[in-house]
Amino acid sequence: MEQIKNWISDHYVMCVSAIIFIGCIIGGWLYYTASRTENDYNNANQSVERVEAGIDSAGKRLESAQNQIEDAQRELDRADKTTGRIKQTAGTNKKLIDECTGITDRMSERAGNIQAIIRNAETANQADGTQTNCNP
Repeated sequence: MEQIKNWISDHYVMCVSAIIFIGCIIGGWLYYTASRTENDYNNANQSVERVEAGIDSAGKRLESAQNQIEDAQRELDRADKTTGRIKQTAGTNKKLIDECTGITDRMSERAGNIQAIIRNAETANQADGTQTNCNP
């Protein structure tokens, strides 16, 4: 034991220097580890913030899309009502057109009958010698 004490007292400066050197290495390693952990936490926090910002942005876009869908649905409902009114008007118009066609057909038939009566009367008048012309 005495030899160790003598060796330490002879090499005191070297022992203290070695202890300081080892302390600096350990301190440097602890500082490096703490700094690296802090950077990792900082990077993780920034990533979380970016993700939260992305989620907020997506939420706003989703809300905008929902508003557009609601607007489109209102437009479709309005178009559906308009289409229903157009169908109803077209049905009414078709009934009127059919009725008018019927009247026109009956009037054509009557006109044909009247023309036949006039031709028969003219033929009868020519046969009798009756003047059909009112001008002498």
